[in-house]
Amino acid sequence: MSLFKKKEKEKTAGEWVFLGANAEDPEKKLEYYTKALEIDPEYVSVWGLKGDTFSELGRYDEAIMCFNTALELDPENGDAWMAKGKVLHELGMYDEAIICFDKSLQIKPDSAYAWQNKGYALHELGKYDDAIACFDAEIKIYPENDDAWHLKGNSLIYLHRSNEAIICFNTALEIDPNNEFARNSREHAVRELKEENIDEKILEGSPAEDYLARVNLELFEEGMDFLEGDPIEAINVFEKRIDEYPSESILWYFMGKAYAKIGDDIKSLEYYDKAIELEPQNFLAWKEKGLLLSNKNPHEAIKCFDKSIELYGDAQFWFYKGLVLASYLGEHEDAIHCLSKALETEYEFIQEWHYAAWYQRGVSLYELDEYEEAIVCFDKAIEIDPNMEEAWTGKGKSLLKRGKTDESDECLYFINKIRESKPESHEEGGTNEETIRKRISTINSEINRLAKERSEKFGDAGELAYSECIENAPELAPDAQTELDDILAIDTLISKTNQEMEKAKGGEKKTGFLAKLGDKVSSVAKQGKLKVELYNLERKKNSAITDFGEALWESHNSGTALYRSYQIFGRQSKISNSKSIKTKKKLII
Repeated sequence: MSLFKKKEKEKTAGEWVFLGANAEDPEKKLEYYTKALEIDPEYVSVWGLKGDTFSELGRYDEAIMCFNTALELDPENGDAWMAKGKVLHELGMYDEAIICFDKSLQIKPDSAYAWQNKGYALHELGKYDDAIACFDAEIKIYPENDDAWHLKGNSLIYLHRSNEAIICFNTALEIDPNNEFARNSREHAVRELKEENIDEKILEGSPAEDYLARVNLELFEEGMDFLEGDPIEAINVFEKRIDEYPSESILWYFMGKAYAKIGDDIKSLEYYDKAIELEPQNFLAWKEKGLLLSNKNPHEAIKCFDKSIELYGDAQFWFYKGLVLASYLGEHEDAIHCLSKALETEYEFIQEWHYAAWYQRGVSLYELDEYEEAIVCFDKAIEIDPNMEEAWTGKGKSLLKRGKTDESDECLYFINKIRESKPESHEEGGTNEETIRKRISTINSEINRLAKERSEKFGDAGELAYSECIENAPELAPDAQTELDDILAIDTLISKTNQEMEKAKGGEKKTGFLAKLGDKVSSVAKQGKLKVELYNLERKKNSAITDFGEALWESHNSGTALYRSYQIFGRQSKISNSKSIKTKKKLII
């Protein structure tokens, strides 16, 4: 053994910072940041990182001490003011937090994050108008931030401005359809708005010859949406409204719909009759009564549809009448007339019932031996819904009647294909595994595309920073440091999600065919959910890396920053000119 041991080279402050940034254990982070500060006690950004780590551990007093030290060294450090404000917010010291956020905004007035934090603190103090003003300022800077729209919506709810709040929640969901907080807030707001506004909408209604004006369509739509929830809850709500407004036909109509939804046809019919008694022009009640009577008393149902057509003449009412004439009464000539009336109305978009109208018209023509015309109708139905097995069957039978055996066999081929694509009966209540796997494959491709795009963006931003900015900077600029912290945080989430993915692939081992099948489907479904999460994280990482590149570009401290970032992401420099290469070697920390 050698008597001499080579002395290890002592680490620089920057190297300790690098180790801290990459450590997963918060305690290790603190150890490394402390080592860096022992070497360079005036390393401002490290005081911030140490404070962030204390905050992560819930050691708020120590976090504030770190941020205070950073501010003593650099009173104009907007990020330190922001971080201190966030800790004070966590402690419920909202007024003190707002002072910090204001300080940060004085230094960086375009900091969307500072406006958001200030708005959040004002919201907690019940100062909702002031909070909304902050969220508006944030949205002006960063309109694509779904959190800002969600938070603004929450403040609007407290001011009973539910319509505006719902618009905000919708905007948040347009930006990020997976924002469950915004989705839950919207559902809550919509339900409250419906219940609150029903009284107002009733009182707003003014008598008119046209029932559409009388009923107030907005009230109608709100009532129908309300019925999409729990029908028992809807019945309780509408019963209270009927007690208050017993002469309002539309409320009796809603009650009829609610009882129909739970399968109580007798009660439903009673409420429709009462709605018609109060308002004979209520064509909606006539239509629903007709649908309810279709299989029990088709002749009476036809009378109801005739009345609704007389009052409003909607194409869909002709469709219902034609359906009853054909299906329950076998009156195919009259049915064809009604269905033709329904289909002659032009719509900007195809209606949900159109394929059924074409199909039923084809069936009636087939029954009347009009096979060529029937084929045209079945083709129209197939054009709207290519997977409508009944339409392919009708077309095949019509072709066979015309002696076109080969073409009829083609229809049989498509029928078999449709049946093959349907889930097996034993998967009842489960998920089509193949469909989920295809979805996962699609998302996988998109994740790979995003990763490639991120790599290209990062390389471009890095080269610009190297070639254009000052070359001998000792530390990362505050803006770039913030963006880098965001990237590292997202990386941690990606790593955790990948770990969960591995667990999902393993699954629990169960015995028995059905148990194993259920376990397999559940595992695949969970993998699909995790893949969606990964996809969204990759999108956020792309955005963060673009911001990081911009921060480097704007910074005068970019040389070291780029080297460290290349280390963190495990990439090699693409810089080809010798001057940049020499600079890179000189700046190793």
